[in-house]
Amino acid sequence: MKTARKTIEITIPSANAKQRILRYLNTIYKFHKLTDKEIEIVVELIIQYYKVSQTLRDPKDIATLSKLLFSTEVRKEIRDTLGIKEDVFNNYISKLRKKGVVVSDTLNPNYIPPYGKFALTLNFI
Repeated sequence: MKTARKTIEITIPSANAKQRILRYLNTIYKFHKLTDKEIEIVVELIIQYYKVSQTLRDPKDIATLSKLLFSTEVRKEIRDTLGIKEDVFNNYISKLRKKGVVVSDTLNPNYIPPYGKFALTLNFI
């Protein structure tokens, strides 16, 4: 006997992209186990990812996107936004590599939510 699947819809309001990304990462916390500071850095990386991808002729050009995302200029902008020193930031990037968030000098696509409003579906089976 097959039972019908019940759907529970929860709307998570967010005022802006930064808050939406933060709430997304906090929702999937059990899957990634990032610290609060690592989440802050990933949020800023994702925001920069969105900005950089909008400047490219081909936003799916991962090689160029990654090169620009991890450029000295963008890294400095992220450090300035978060108020952390270069060596501390580099240590966090190393930790994010070990945790699989940064892979081959790009962000793991599993951590990048779609730009704008989106739905996240979790299936409990």
